[in-house]
Amino acid sequence: GVDAIYLPTDNLIASNMPAVGAVADELGVPTVCGESGMVLAGGTITYSISYKALGFLTGEMAAKILSGTPCSEVPSTSVNASGLEVAINEGSIQKLGIEVPESIKDKLNNK
Repeated sequence: GVDAIYLPTDNLIASNMPAVGAVADELGVPTVCGESGMVLAGGTITYSISYKALGFLTGEMAAKILSGTPCSEVPSTSVNASGLEVAINEGSIQKLGIEVPESIKDKLNNK
């Protein structure tokens, strides 16, 4: 018996999320996914990287380099908490009888 399953961002898992989500829901086990696309495909919930925010940040770095800033002077960085997103699969939440706190619902990006 497990309480939940964490599914990291992985192309094999992501491409099979409808089946993984269906089996997990049937077994009464929520899945915490590595990114929102996996939730939309059948997972339960995520608080994860936003590929849109990551792409924007990458574009800013590329613009600096294309404007003549040497690569060695462009600092490495990462998406901060404001660049993360919450996604919830309402169907899965209902099947599993999970009550999502309002503090999490307030962060939803997939309303």
